Amino acid sequence: MHRYPAPPRGLATALLLCTALCQPANAAPATGRWSAVLPLLAGTYGGKAGGTCAAQPASAGSANGMIQVTAAGKVRAPGIDIDVANSVIADIERRRTADGTAVSVALVSADQKTSLAVGRVAGMDLAQTRAGPHAFNCEGVRLPAALDQQALVLTLAGMLDGNGTIECQATPDEKPRQLAFALARGRATLGEHALDLSTATDEQFSRGADGAAKYQAQLADGRSFIVYYDDNGKVRNIAILHRGRDVIGCGPDA
Repeated sequence: MHRYPAPPRGLATALLLCTALCQPANAAPATGRWSAVLPLLAGTYGGKAGGTCAAQPASAGSANGMIQVTAAGKVRAPGIDIDVANSVIADIERRRTADGTAVSVALVSADQKTSLAVGRVAGMDLAQTRAGPHAFNCEGVRLPAALDQQALVLTLAGMLDGNGTIECQATPDEKPRQLAFALARGRATLGEHALDLSTATDEQFSRGADGAAKYQAQLADGRSFIVYYDDNGKVRNIAILHRGRDVIGCGPDA
């Protein structure tokens, strides 16, 4: 069994979420690490846009409040005014369910004092933003169609795509060998192995406070593809599994 670093703890399922129905006018374009994600979250959440909202701790008039998010990552809500564009920690998931596709995004600052989360959790469309002791939550809202435009491997291509060579073993007794790998336009290749990740039934991307990241995809045929990145965004480990059993593992932690 190949051993890999434990992924950062899930955030999307731990944070309550809210959703965007309209994008603010004259929104500045997103830049930086999350430039492909923030425009999908931009809009107004709660208030006339729909949903039931509440502040924590409770405050007068908060039930009529709303969350406003710009495409550049500026977030405002009752008692909250933050910028999530420079968030370090992230948990992004896309899963196919009996009711369609469930997508959730959580972006959190390095000190974990500010956050924004948007998506579907346990069948409920939810949202939350937080700044220190203040949180504002909405539920029962419509998620923006843009959030489920395409597979995560395509949305996050700027962070995930790359190529090179890596040392691999199919079994602990096999002599390590150098294999070429590439991830581009949703297609992953590793030596003789090829996977179309754009058709994945489940995808997860997580990034910890230390900058290390992990992307994992589950395909309908039972294969899984996992790639780990170091804090500089360089591929560190790759694994392919079939129905939970190792097919090949690559990198120093294989």
